[in-house]
Amino acid sequence: MLRNQSAMVARTAWTAGAGLLLASIASAGVSLPVTKSPVASGGSPQTGPSADLFALQGQWFKSTGTGGRSGEAPRSHEFYDNPLGYGGGAAGSNALRGTWDGWTLNNQNRVNGFWLKVSITNDTDSVTGMWTEGSNFADEFRVNAQPYSGKMFDTALTLEWVDDGVQGNWQGGGSEPIFYASQPDYLASITKNGTQSWSVPAWDFGDIAPGETVTRRIHIGMYATFVPSVLIPPSPDVDLLMARSTGLKISDYFAKAPNILNAFGGIPGGHDTGTPYPFAEYSAGGTNPFPQYSSNASVFHNIPAPGSIALAGIAGLALSRRRRLIG
Repeated sequence: MLRNQSAMVARTAWTAGAGLLLASIASAGVSLPVTKSPVASGGSPQTGPSADLFALQGQWFKSTGTGGRSGEAPRSHEFYDNPLGYGGGAAGSNALRGTWDGWTLNNQNRVNGFWLKVSITNDTDSVTGMWTEGSNFADEFRVNAQPYSGKMFDTALTLEWVDDGVQGNWQGGGSEPIFYASQPDYLASITKNGTQSWSVPAWDFGDIAPGETVTRRIHIGMYATFVPSVLIPPSPDVDLLMARSTGLKISDYFAKAPNILNAFGGIPGGHDTGTPYPFAEYSAGGTNPFPQYSSNASVFHNIPAPGSIALAGIAGLALSRRRRLIG
């Protein structure tokens, strides 16, 4: 039985008191649109759900009823954890960070899952260096995208190495992984081998302002169970998640999982070492096996509508004028 099933959300922000930390915050991670355009399709253009067959509005999500926005809704942008100098900065590859936070046991005292502590840091204030554009298994690609800087709205995290928790539900080809989502807030739309489904588990991280970090503890179950003594847990310092700009949207499903079950050599997927594009370096002779596209997770969000930004500016000017008149 799981305790603390309702996810704990913690928010932190950089403050003026953190002088040494602020000195290193000179740049930021890149957020890019996933709408069409600048995303284009090289193969079948129908990569969205029935409400938006061509995925013109971006990446779509469907609520499971546990939290976040209700119904079906898209996210227009994707946020990446590129390192400093490669379209990242501030938090670097830690802009998205996921660490092992303890096993969970069933009634027979066998390991049936683990807690994953996930932090997302909005450091979109500026960008250092250029990023490499991405593609995905659906033959989508992106060109000439303009980065977004500002508050991330309706932020959602997807894990591309995790099943939706219903064995046999996946109809897109290939076998389901050992890991599944216990209580996802959403299921993201995916079209693979011509079949569209709501399959990829996702969690709500709300609105994240620049300079703010939101942390959630989420549970990942396992279809197979193990005696605790045979498992060697990952170090809590190891970042299990990566989301580089080379992975567009849900770049692959299922992606290689991070190395969690160390006693059995792990499921080959490696972990985030902070290098710019781990998969390319591995292919060139590296030793840590990474998922294709250097991505096993994705962070999606919305941005304010242009009209709402203009209205906010007008309201601010009006309030400033009112304050001057009053004062």
